[in-house]
Amino acid sequence: MVWMGRLKGGRPVGRLAAAAIVAFTMIHAAEASDLQPGIFGTDDRVPAPERPEWSAVGQVNIGGQRARRLCSGTLIGPRLVLTAAHCVWNDWRQRLFLLDRIHFVAGVRPGNTFAAHSKADCLRIPAGYPKDAPDIALIVLKDPIKTVPAFAMDREPDLPVGTAITHAAYPADRRFQLMLHRNCKVVGRSPGRIATDCDTHEASSGGPLFVETPAGMEIVGVLAGVVRGKASIATTLDAWPDMSLDPTCP
Repeated sequence: MVWMGRLKGGRPVGRLAAAAIVAFTMIHAAEASDLQPGIFGTDDRVPAPERPEWSAVGQVNIGGQRARRLCSGTLIGPRLVLTAAHCVWNDWRQRLFLLDRIHFVAGVRPGNTFAAHSKADCLRIPAGYPKDAPDIALIVLKDPIKTVPAFAMDREPDLPVGTAITHAAYPADRRFQLMLHRNCKVVGRSPGRIATDCDTHEASSGGPLFVETPAGMEIVGVLAGVVRGKASIATTLDAWPDMSLDPTCP
């Protein structure tokens, strides 16, 4: 898994945010083996409650002869999964992974049980990726998942520094347990990106970040990576204004 992120500008608060903003200008892409897991101080992650809505978060698993990648993703429609672009990008070949090697497994639970499974039918990533494009992607599934509720999205999120958010993912150290960090905070902001103090770990890339609204939890972004020991980085949904939610493939 690749952990990626760049942030320019922003509104830092305190030493953590200031250090994160400086680090963002130095990092474009790095292999996970070069970075430490994103635990900032005490590990504040907790297992997600067994409620139906959390089954929409799942594992994005890539299998292949030369590459294997583990990420997280979220069902936002019966055939649509939101994740990070680097999760479906083959760095070795500089192209998207083959579709039949991309799996989405929703609602994985201890004991290796799960709510649903489907393969990719097609992929959508922002034009220009991976050079100058946001780290976000959609997987259009071959078989729709109608048994799992989908999360709503806020595609123009207002996320000033200090905003409380929730991060969800299937991290490598808890691969069969959905983990949440509730009430972590935005510590830096720039167009299309935020720095946060949310605890995370390898295989969490693509995992959703939520804000709580009167209508319920809404996705505002996806985890893109970490700056070592400083902050976790997320791509916010406003980074991809022309993202198409059409659930069909060409």
